[in-house]
Amino acid sequence: MNELKKDNKENEKSESKPWLKYLIAFGVGLVMMVLLFWRFGLFSGEKLYDFEIYRIVADSCFVPGILIFSSGALVWVSRNGAFDALAYSIKYVFNIRFRRDNELTKETFYEYKERRSKEPKTPCLYLVLTGVFFMAVAAVFVVLFNKAI
Repeated sequence: MNELKKDNKENEKSESKPWLKYLIAFGVGLVMMVLLFWRFGLFSGEKLYDFEIYRIVADSCFVPGILIFSSGALVWVSRNGAFDALAYSIKYVFNIRFRRDNELTKETFYEYKERRSKEPKTPCLYLVLTGVFFMAVAAVFVVLFNKAI
């Protein structure tokens, strides 16, 4: 009973602040972007032409955008069962190999899929939308770069 109360409190906390996930993902993207600014020499103090600045900003926005978007897409694919066969087979092989008693798992793949489908789904839309935002900013700077050349 105590576990149910804990789960309900955790769900209420996560549902009361849905913007927090977006803020954290955006913050991670900003940190990556600033590190790439530094890596590409935007903060070096040298005189840069406009097209160089546009290229650096476009590259520095695209990299975190594609990484965050790809992470969200991977979570979405995973939660919809793309890796269930792989996970089931690995668990089955480990049960055969390392189980101390000779009792094998009686759960079939169908039962495993049914059990997995009843589990709560991991949210991933915030990752996808944050990644799309960074890629959109990168697209704007690519257009500016092409006009400046």
